Amino acid sequence: GMTDRVQALGNDAEQRSPLRIGFGAVAPGYFDLLGIPLLAGRDFRADDDRKHEIVMIVNETFAREYLHTDAPVGRRLRVSGD
Repeated sequence: GMTDRVQALGNDAEQRSPLRIGFGAVAPGYFDLLGIPLLAGRDFRADDDRKHEIVMIVNETFAREYLHTDAPVGRRLRVSGD
């Protein structure tokens, strides 16, 4: 896997320090294939490419502990590589 730094945007979120995260690129249907339910939002689509706004799927722990929410859909993040 790869790592980047991510920082929540909006309200007072930018006061929080960036967080180093690990991530992997997966194809549409990955979570369904493995039987992993999406609790909110949507799966990746074939048109999720560099021509469109970048989307990500996060786990519950990230949403709760870093974003301080159980409803992360629509939250904006700044992601920067190392």
